[in-house]
Amino acid sequence: MLRPQFGLAFAILALAGGVPLEPGPTSHSFTAFWEQELGASFPSNFDRQPLPPPRSSPGLATEHIRGRVNQTGTEYSAFIATITDPRYFAVLPPLEGKCGARVKTSTTAAAHNCIYATNGGFFDMKTGACIGNLISNGTIIELPGDNRCNFGITTDDEYIVGALNETESRNIKFNNLIAAGPWLVRAGQPQVDVHGGGLIAPRTAVGFNSTGALLLVVVDGVELLKKGLTMGEISAVMADLGAYQAVNLDGGGSTTAVLNGTIFDHPTCDDTGRKCERTVTSITCIHSVLNP
Repeated sequence: MLRPQFGLAFAILALAGGVPLEPGPTSHSFTAFWEQELGASFPSNFDRQPLPPPRSSPGLATEHIRGRVNQTGTEYSAFIATITDPRYFAVLPPLEGKCGARVKTSTTAAAHNCIYATNGGFFDMKTGACIGNLISNGTIIELPGDNRCNFGITTDDEYIVGALNETESRNIKFNNLIAAGPWLVRAGQPQVDVHGGGLIAPRTAVGFNSTGALLLVVVDGVELLKKGLTMGEISAVMADLGAYQAVNLDGGGSTTAVLNGTIFDHPTCDDTGRKCERTVTSITCIHSVLNP
């Protein structure tokens, strides 16, 4: 199937989390590559959802599936983590209390005893600066309030998903918050056109299903070989996997999943197909105990 092609510079900027040129509306009106790949800024627009009842453990279950996107026929290999109690979820920066460096997902995960982890938000590949809102275990790392699509869990046991302005980012009490985008699934409905084309790449996404269980999904791929999913396809896949809400995280060569210290997927740090782990900034983490 023929797809629109973009230069390598576009792909590199997408992975770096470059800032889009101007705000635009959400969901189906995505037509520009920049908006699709870089999580463009939107007017404030977010949803709340109560967390499920607490448990004495995270209830982590993982699986590797091979599937096909129903609408396009694209085959994919996905690694899925389902966490029954999302209170064991955390967002972690690369350095203690701040950004400004790049560290492998597996290294940060090991340092914080994560039983499961994925790469997190966009970042500047030269400086290691995190891009977008980032709160880790109640500590504000960065809050630019740039209205990117956010995924967060509050101190009042609520999910918050969507675009937040600076005032909302500061007034809502978050335990953990990460920004990337775009919004992939809202109220069970895909938010990006599955036939919209665009960059084919490995993907990382976070969300939750109708029961409130947290979902962390990574999809293998190789950008230079045009293997993986478009943004519209990962939107459709997340909906098919049962996501009620889902947000895209950084992807491409950054995509990595780590289970109990072992790399769970096939990361491609140089986008050539060679298995290697890229250094990134923030990660998502599942702990075995609360507030470790």
